[in-house]
Formats: sequence, C-alpha cells, structure tokens
Amino acid sequence: MLAHLPCVDKGMGKKSPDWWAVYACSGCHDFIDGRAISPYVDSTNKERYMLDGLYETQKKLREKGLL
Repeated sequence: MLAHLPCVDKGMGKKSPDWWAVYACSGCHDFIDGRAISPYVDSTNKERYMLDGLYETQKKLREKGLL
C-alpha cells in the first residue's frame, strides 16, 4: 500500500505526489494519516520514521528502474 506523506502541496481533497509516498501496511498508513496512534513511535519521532520510509521506498523503486 502506498501512503502519501504530508507536504506543502497537500490540501483538502489533494494528495501529495506519488514520489512523496512510502510503502506502508494499513496500520502504518493510518498512523501517517493521523487516524491511529502508534505504541512504538511517539510524535517527536514520527517525521524521522516517515523520512526513513521514504528513503527505503525510493531505494526500492530505483532498484526496479521505476524512479
């Protein structure tokens, strides 16, 4: 599942671009979108984990020649 991360272009009814998204399970997707709270990640580290996920996702896409 592709979870779009928050960015300056995101707004009501408008998602971030697909290149600003991460592969995520449904639980992580809910956490990124603010619909759930994680017992493992506090809000101060949320951005760090999202950036780590973005790095890993883009690395996989580059390896597949998709990015």
